[in-house]
Amino acid sequence: MVFTKKKIWFSSVALFILVYSINFMGYRDYFPLFLLPVLGILMIRSKLSKWFLITQIVLLAFLVCYCLMALYYGYFSFFAILGRLIYPSMFMLIGYYVAGFDTPKNLKSFSILILLITGSTLYGMFSLIKTINLYGSYENVMSALGGRLIEDLWGNSYISATVLNSSVSLGLSLLGLLFIKSNDLAPNKRILKIAILSIFLASIYTSATLGNRTGIITVIVSFFTIFLLKLNSNIKGIIRLIVFIISLYILKLLFFNLNTFGVRSYWESSFIFSRFENSKVYDDPRYEAWTTIIRNFNENLLGGRQINLSVNFAHNLWLDVFYDAGIFPLIFLVIFTIISLISLFKLLKLELPNIYKGLVIGLYTAFFLTFAVEPILQGFVVYFTFFCFLIGIIQRKLTSATY
Repeated sequence: MVFTKKKIWFSSVALFILVYSINFMGYRDYFPLFLLPVLGILMIRSKLSKWFLITQIVLLAFLVCYCLMALYYGYFSFFAILGRLIYPSMFMLIGYYVAGFDTPKNLKSFSILILLITGSTLYGMFSLIKTINLYGSYENVMSALGGRLIEDLWGNSYISATVLNSSVSLGLSLLGLLFIKSNDLAPNKRILKIAILSIFLASIYTSATLGNRTGIITVIVSFFTIFLLKLNSNIKGIIRLIVFIISLYILKLLFFNLNTFGVRSYWESSFIFSRFENSKVYDDPRYEAWTTIIRNFNENLLGGRQINLSVNFAHNLWLDVFYDAGIFPLIFLVIFTIISLISLFKLLKLELPNIYKGLVIGLYTAFFLTFAVEPILQGFVVYFTFFCFLIGIIQRKLTSATY
């Protein structure tokens, strides 16, 4: 094998994405700092599209506004502010650079996205396994620690189930890819499908054990959004969808209603079922927080958490930004969100393999569902950097849309 300069660069980026996504040795916050000089050179030497530059400007405007207000109110340490200010833009640029390695016959950005999802999933799953091995069961964990906490894979610190659920949410979005042909993307489609199935199973195990209700919703919604892409609005696709829905109903009757192999009994005795049963949507404190902020919007225009909530955060990316820093960063975040959605719709019009489009749609679904119910910038800013990384890839695909 000949190691060209391009292959060495790509391998280096792939290694960086893996160690960052898996939080290698617990030093995830420091890894990107080593790339700052390299990214500075890339910005000077690379041709950046106008659409990418506009997106970066909007993203930076949001980050600067948010971080200045967060610094003023003293929400985070200086280093934490620095990470929130720099890393999302950095990863958007890295994503743009990664997609530049793509060729018509070899979409390396697809492999990098799968690598990122794999690392993030393994970090979540092995952190959970480590904790269960220490305490014997997850019920013992909650009893001993007084809540849904997990010991970090690389150390003795504890992380919330919310962070871990976000970490595995990307893997939960992969189920629909198993039903899309990958001949035009992977030479060995069987290995790719086995890898996708393995990531999904690891994610669903972790999510279900933690009692993550959003995870179940992510699986269902992402599956149907990917399935709709496959239908492509033709009669044959619609017939397949109807057959699929009927098949699901038959399986429900067979395994759930009749309790075949004890499936219903297992489900009803699970922790996640008890969370669905004991906490309805209208009783969720997050729902109450959303309505409280919206009703009292004018009281918090400059941020500062002026509205009294029953929980620490609003548990919604956009509302939490407003709650922390006020109207100005929210405006830029909304614009950035709109740009990201426009970029997705433009990507779907390109001549790309359906499995590539399906991966992007599934990831968007996971990101936006998690954004809607979790305090991302307050609790797991890494997740937002992952999203910016994906946006960077999409922006480059739109720029070099020649295949």
